[in-house]
Amino acid sequence: MPTTSPKPGPDSPVSTYGANNTDVSAAIGEQFAIELDSNASTGYSWSYKSSSDSVRLVSDDYKGQSDAIGAGGKQVFTFEATQAGTTELVFVYSRSTPSADDSTVKYTVTIH
Repeated sequence: MPTTSPKPGPDSPVSTYGANNTDVSAAIGEQFAIELDSNASTGYSWSYKSSSDSVRLVSDDYKGQSDAIGAGGKQVFTFEATQAGTTELVFVYSRSTPSADDSTVKYTVTIH
């Protein structure tokens, strides 16, 4: 279970969700992050689509886990909840051209 923010706002801690924790709950104005394993050296990266305008992308960052050549890391998408309701965020791990080998992770975001 992610850490939740007791009072939404710019100084509140950000709840972080991984690939195995795909049910997100946030208050309007609250920020939350989706953190996915990634390896920029392979040419793959995560992209996303949202089923509504109830979330706004704040940042998309890559954090390497080591300075070693070819080492993996985490791609972290930070969003802000902007409207009450439920939306789906679909993340696809692919190169510039989609293929059958692409990985997909779906998140259900409930905003209250």
